[in-house]
Amino acid sequence: MSLAPPYEFLDELGRAAIPHDALPSVETLYESAQAAWAIHEFLTMQIAAAVKTVSAKGTPHSVNYEDIGRLLTWVDKIRSACSTVIEEVTVVAVLAHETLPALAEGVEPTIRSMIQSG
Repeated sequence: MSLAPPYEFLDELGRAAIPHDALPSVETLYESAQAAWAIHEFLTMQIAAAVKTVSAKGTPHSVNYEDIGRLLTWVDKIRSACSTVIEEVTVVAVLAHETLPALAEGVEPTIRSMIQSG
C-alpha cells in the first residue's frame, strides 16, 4: 500500500488561505490544528500501534534489522519535523504574548526591531 501525502490539501490550506501580511482566520487556525491531529491519529498512532503489537506478539525472526533500521529512520524524520513545528509554534506564542498585545493597544512594539533583524 502506498500513501500519497496530502500536499495539495496542505498547499491550498497554507499558501492560499494564509495571507503573509495578516493574521490567519479562525477557520484556518482550526483547520491547521485538525491537520496536525489527523497526521497523529491516522498515521503516527497507527504505526505505533502496529509496532507495539509486533513487539508484544511477534515471533522470533518475524522482523529483521532492515525493518528496525526503517523504523528508526522514520522516527528520526518525524522527530525532526516535530522539532521544526514546535520551533515555529513557539515563535507564534512569543509574538502573541510579547508583540501583538502592544499592537492591540495601539502602541509600537518594543521588540519589533529584534523580529525584523532575527
